[in-house]
Amino acid sequence: MSSSNKWGAAQDACLIHLRNKGKKPREIAAAMNCSVKTIYYKAELLDRQKVKSVKIKKRLCLGGCNKTFTSNGPGNRICPKCSKQERSDVGAPASLHLTRSL
Repeated sequence: MSSSNKWGAAQDACLIHLRNKGKKPREIAAAMNCSVKTIYYKAELLDRQKVKSVKIKKRLCLGGCNKTFTSNGPGNRICPKCSKQERSDVGAPASLHLTRSL
């Protein structure tokens, strides 16, 4: 892509495709005939657009309480209360996790 050409949806799709294939920015720039700086800039813009498209909504907690909470995306499926509880369990000594039978 020369500097006289405009960047458009086709170039976005090509950049996304090459990133998904695991290509490095230098390789992408060579394949698309543009600078590495342009690739970093356009990739950052695409990432920002992706973040904006995530919908904040109520989701069911999968952490054990089964209550609904405001989630910032489908990857956030454990409520803050259950998440905090899991983190505190990880640092607890093993003796607290065992049940003793007499």
